[in-house]
Amino acid sequence: MGYTVLARTLRPKLFDDLVGQESIVRILKNTISEKRIAHAYLFSGPRGVGKTSSARILARAVNCSNISVDNPCNVCPNCKSSLEGSSIDVIEIDGASNNSVDDIRDLRETVKYAPSGAKYKVYIIDEAHMLSASAFNALLKTLEEPPPHVIFILATTAPSKILTTVLSRCQHLPFRRISSEDIEHRIRSISESEGIKITPEALKLISVAADGSMRDSLTLLDQICSFSTDITESDVRAMLGISDDTPIMSMAQSLINGDRLMIIKIIEQLYESGIELRNFISELVKYIRDVLVTKITLKDDALVGYNERKVKEIKELADSNSAETLTVLLNELINAEALVRGANSQRIALEMSLIRVSFINVIRPINEIIDELKSFKGGISLEKVPKNIEDVKKIKSPNIIEKRLENKIEEHCSIENELDNSPKLVDEPEITSLHPKINIESNDFGRLWSLVLESLESSDYKLWCKLNDKKAEVDDKCVNITFPEKDIHFDSVSKQKKSIQDIIKRLTGSELAVNIIKKKGESLENVVPTTRNKNMEEALSDPIIIDALDLFDGRIVTVKTRDKAGR
Repeated sequence: MGYTVLARTLRPKLFDDLVGQESIVRILKNTISEKRIAHAYLFSGPRGVGKTSSARILARAVNCSNISVDNPCNVCPNCKSSLEGSSIDVIEIDGASNNSVDDIRDLRETVKYAPSGAKYKVYIIDEAHMLSASAFNALLKTLEEPPPHVIFILATTAPSKILTTVLSRCQHLPFRRISSEDIEHRIRSISESEGIKITPEALKLISVAADGSMRDSLTLLDQICSFSTDITESDVRAMLGISDDTPIMSMAQSLINGDRLMIIKIIEQLYESGIELRNFISELVKYIRDVLVTKITLKDDALVGYNERKVKEIKELADSNSAETLTVLLNELINAEALVRGANSQRIALEMSLIRVSFINVIRPINEIIDELKSFKGGISLEKVPKNIEDVKKIKSPNIIEKRLENKIEEHCSIENELDNSPKLVDEPEITSLHPKINIESNDFGRLWSLVLESLESSDYKLWCKLNDKKAEVDDKCVNITFPEKDIHFDSVSKQKKSIQDIIKRLTGSELAVNIIKKKGESLENVVPTTRNKNMEEALSDPIIIDALDLFDGRIVTVKTRDKAGR
C-alpha cells in the first residue's frame, strides 16, 4: 500500500484521542456508559476539529461487542469492519453530492431494514448543511421518529444553514476551535513518535498557521516533512510564504513614526522575495494585536511562544506608545487587510493602505495635549496675560508651541494698543467722564435719551430698533417709554428694562426707574415715521424675521423694497 498522509493515519480512534474537545468527549462518554443514546445528533464546528472522527467513534462504540465502559475496543468484528470502512451498518453520506429529494427518499427506504450484524444502523451525513430545503423536509419525519435500530449523526461547518425544524429534532453538540497551545503540544508528540526533527519556533508557526484546525496542522507538518528533514523556523516561513519577524517589526515602527519611504522599501523587498503579501498583512495585524494586549494587560500572556528578543521588542513598542494610538493603528490595519485580500493588485493596495495608516503619527491624544498645556513653566493664566512681546519672551514654554503662543499674544497686544488709541464708545465705563453734567431735568432729557439710543445702537442693535421711534419722558425720577397699543415689541422691551436702567445710570450717575407704557387709542398707523424707519419697522414686525434675528443673533442693516415687477 502507498503512503498515507498523517491526517489519515493519525485520525483519533478513541474518545481519549480527541484534542481540545473535553466537554464533547465527556458528553459522549456518559452517553455510552449510561446507555442514554439519542436517535439523532448534530455535530457542528470549524473544519478539522474532530466532528467526523467523533461520529465514527460513536458509531463503533454503540455497536462494539467488547466495549470497555465508554470507549470502543477497536478489535471486535464490528469495530474492525467500521475502521476498514466495510461495515454495511455504518453508512456515511456526503451531503454535498447527495442533497436531492430523491437521495433522501432512497435513504428513507433503507432505514426500514434492520442492521445485518450490529445493534444499530448508523447514518453519518457529512456536510449536512448542503442538503436542499426539500431534502430536509423529506427527512424530517424519519429524523424525528426513526426505527429503534437507527441513529442519525449529522456533521456540519455551518449550523446556521440547518433548518430550525431539523435542529429541534437533534442533540446539538458544538465543537470549538482548538487552541494553538493544544495543537502545538499534539504536533510535538507526533513529531517525537514519528522521528521528525522540528524546532520549537517552527512548531509555534505551524500551530498558529493551522488556525484552530488539527487536520490543517497535520497537513502542514506532512508537507514540511517533504520540504526538509530537519525543520526550522525559516523552513516553515519559506514553505508558507510568510516573512520573518524583522520586516514586521520594522514595518510596525515605520507606521508609528510615519516613515513612508521605509514603508515603500519594505514592501518592495517583500514583493521581490516572493513573500505572500496577504500573509504579511495578517502577521502584521497579529503583531500589533499582541503589542496592544501587552500594553493593556501589562502581562506577557499574549507573548507565549516568542523568543526573548521578540518579547523585548514588543514590550519596548508597547511602552513607547499609548493604548489609543495602538488601538487606532490596529483598527486601520484590519481594514487594510480586508482591502488587500480582495484587491487585484495586492502590492499597490498594500502600499496605499499602509501609507494612509502611517498618517497616524500626526494624531495626538487630547489628554496628551492637555498635559502639555499644564506643563507650562511660568503659569500663564487669563488673569495675567502679558501686555507686550518682551514679557512673552520671558515665559519658558515648550518649544513645540512657544512660537505659536508668542504670535497669538503679540496679535492680542497689538489689538489692545489700537483700542487704547481709538475713540471710546458711549457704553464703556469711561462714558460718565464724557458727560459729567447731564441732569435729569426735562430740558436736558432729550439729550440724555439721544445718548441712550446712541449707546444701544452700538451695543444692542435689536433693542435700539425697537426703541428708536418711541417717545420717552422723565417724571419724578422715572423714565416713561410709551408704546402704541398694538406694538408687538411691547413685551420684549418690558423684559429688557434692566439694560435701559444700566445705560441711564452710566450716563447720569443716578438710578432711574424705567416704565414701559402702552398708550391706548394710539396705533402704529398714527405714528408717521420716516421712510427708512417705516421699512425697518415693517421688517421688524414680521415674525419670521424676528425668529431669524434671534436664531442667528443678527441685525438688519438696510431694508430694500421691490418694485412693481417684483425686483
